Amino acid sequence: MLMFFKSELKRAILSKNMAFAIFICIVSFFLNFDFIYSLLTYSVRGVTYFYNLSVYGGIISLLFIIIATIPFATSYLDDYSSGYYSSVKDKIGGFKYVITKFVVNFIAGGLVIFIPFVLFFLFLLVLKGVSLRDLDYATEVNISLRHIFEHSQVQYMLLNIILSSIAGATFSTVALAVSIYTKNKHLVMVFPFLCYIASAIFLSDYNLNLQMIFNLDTDINLSMTYRLIYALFVVLVSISIFMIKYILDEKNNKEIAFKSK
Repeated sequence: MLMFFKSELKRAILSKNMAFAIFICIVSFFLNFDFIYSLLTYSVRGVTYFYNLSVYGGIISLLFIIIATIPFATSYLDDYSSGYYSSVKDKIGGFKYVITKFVVNFIAGGLVIFIPFVLFFLFLLVLKGVSLRDLDYATEVNISLRHIFEHSQVQYMLLNIILSSIAGATFSTVALAVSIYTKNKHLVMVFPFLCYIASAIFLSDYNLNLQMIFNLDTDINLSMTYRLIYALFVVLVSISIFMIKYILDEKNNKEIAFKSK
């Protein structure tokens, strides 16, 4: 199983899909007129202002969900259609295959967000530095972590980047979970996005808006711990949804094989 895990991890991280997703993510940071204009004209603002303007006020705040699914979320469909799944299943077993697939996909979904986000933050940090003027933003930051922001904007923003990466891993898990129910790769990649939008519309009043997993400053009264528990809940539910269908399919396949003898 360890060899299979290493092989799958290499397959996910060193793939063309990973490189393409990171490239799309980096380009998306700059597809924001307000960000570009402010970057060229505002000299008194620092990294926090410009990062928030681009990431949380730009198209990447929505596009990241689909980007997170690009590296590996549709790999189960690829394995199943190519016959690779049957070959691996006979060698290591079905459940070890599924566990490995979810772990590797979780890592890939997080890395494809973390790498470009942290590079973009470092780029802005070098370009603009840290500005005391950005402390004006403190009234909008997460209440339980405001002391960190006031002590070090960099530390606070790195926490936000880590949370965004966890969001990427979470939505990638959701995509993989639904891939067993459909052969349509586009639907697999779009489904987490639809869940994201639906939660913002219908679940915000119940503190279940999925956006809070992406941004610490969404629902500022909710702690980091609450957000992590919610992300874990979404991951566990997603895996359970996959496993229910997987177990039923395996049972049906065994019955069909038995009757054909």
